[in-house]
Amino acid sequence: MGLSWGGDWTSPVDIPHFYLGEWGDTPLYLKKKYRDYDTFRKSWTVKVSNGKELRIWNRTKTRAIRKVPNGKKVEVMFVKGKYAKVRYRGTVGYMKSAYLK
Repeated sequence: MGLSWGGDWTSPVDIPHFYLGEWGDTPLYLKKKYRDYDTFRKSWTVKVSNGKELRIWNRTKTRAIRKVPNGKKVEVMFVKGKYAKVRYRGTVGYMKSAYLK
């Protein structure tokens, strides 16, 4: 996700502090690049693709909770390993990250 931890600082050590380390300690870079929150949020959406409909799975990846037609866009909340946490039409769950284009 690009987060950095204030506990790594030598002075002052700020243990409960997380920030976007790749972009510095202010939102100036994000404001310059995206202008506003809505434009920034659009950058989170990607198309799903594997030639057929895909499924969004529950947290334990044992039960499909929603189908997503091939080529539709989902909002990516984060990617960890081979799974991504996504949102599609109000449903939040997990999908294989290999299918996100």
